[in-house]
Amino acid sequence: MDDKWRDKILNYIIEYIKENKATVIFISHDIPAIAQMCNRVVMLNKGQIKKDFLLTNDYEKNMSILEKETIYS
Repeated sequence: MDDKWRDKILNYIIEYIKENKATVIFISHDIPAIAQMCNRVVMLNKGQIKKDFLLTNDYEKNMSILEKETIYS
């Protein structure tokens, strides 16, 4: 999927979550997408929860948190 379609789909999901106050399980290795749309991250390794942490509404801060969590995991 190219970046244009990925962004359209992510924006649709974000709007859906906001409008419906929905919970969505989003499975991804795309760190920027996770930083943009998630407020909670659960990292798994071989089916076991490795880390469980919250994100903020600040994209740059989320990127920093995710980089630290994935580098040191």
